[in-house]
Amino acid sequence: MLPLDEATTLQFSQNLYGLYPYQLQRIWDRAVFSGRGKAPTIKENTLDMLSFIDENNDALGYMIVNEAQKTRMEESYHVLSLAQ
Repeated sequence: MLPLDEATTLQFSQNLYGLYPYQLQRIWDRAVFSGRGKAPTIKENTLDMLSFIDENNDALGYMIVNEAQKTRMEESYHVLSLAQ
């Protein structure tokens, strides 16, 4: 996960969940506190996030890319596109 104050995080959380990042953080905090979940790992930038995904087969990440970047990423990753 990218930092909560990133524009990408705002767009992702609103488009996918209909929530602001701070609302999503509260949900994670409750799950962690209750012992039902583990907090997402926050990476400072997309390169760090991709490295983390490379090292952890069960990891998820999100980013905004253009079609050319998406095509290149599909060679190495499972890519899910979200319509705006």
